[in-house]
Amino acid sequence: MGHDVSPVGNHQLDISSTEVLARDISERFRANVKYGYQDIICCDSEGNNIESTFEVIIQGIIKHPKADKTITLLDENYQLQQMLAKHGDNIYNLPVFAGSEARREEVEEAKRGMCYQFFDRENDVDYGTIFEDTFRDFFNSFDMRWGTYCMAFTDHSYFKQFLGDVTEFRKNVLALYRKVGGSSVAYLDDQGETQYLVHGLYNWETTKRELETHFKEAILYIPEFMNERKPISEEKLPEAFLDDFSDLK
Repeated sequence: MGHDVSPVGNHQLDISSTEVLARDISERFRANVKYGYQDIICCDSEGNNIESTFEVIIQGIIKHPKADKTITLLDENYQLQQMLAKHGDNIYNLPVFAGSEARREEVEEAKRGMCYQFFDRENDVDYGTIFEDTFRDFFNSFDMRWGTYCMAFTDHSYFKQFLGDVTEFRKNVLALYRKVGGSSVAYLDDQGETQYLVHGLYNWETTKRELETHFKEAILYIPEFMNERKPISEEKLPEAFLDDFSDLK
């Protein structure tokens, strides 16, 4: 599989509760929003192994008077957080968790807070995931993938033609982040050195700090490039891109 360009940025959605978040998304996207969780935990409330049904459990619906779509909002950590509320740290001694490092890591992630995914199943649209103040965009994709994205910023006789495609991609990303109240985005390689920031649960400040600490010399600030138009070396391509869209405003 090829490496994809993954936009990860900030947002200003109200995540004080699942219902409040559903209301916020409903207003911003002019959509009805069903909210709930999916049965994926593979155990009962006492930690005994059972097969998951993968059924989506809808706990409520927010209706918008001018809705033209229905979005589903799922709390990915709901079941684990319910078990934590019941068992506390004794959860690690329950059958399905005892001796399983992978399951213990799932519990640790659930302790860090609510993680949401939201999508429009009817129209086959996946918007992204929300964790604290971080939003990962699944809606927009750069079809020519990570390698071409990087090379578009060079003076390569073939790849430099794709810089216009990069700009169109950024405009689409900006449109979605404006809807969720975001102002800054990092474009990351979903299978490269920064992939842990794509797939893990990190708030936006932590994401920026990790990039600054571990990838400072390998970051390209896109608006600065667009203003100066100085091609980068093909020998030292970026491992991350930062974007506040200031050249597009």
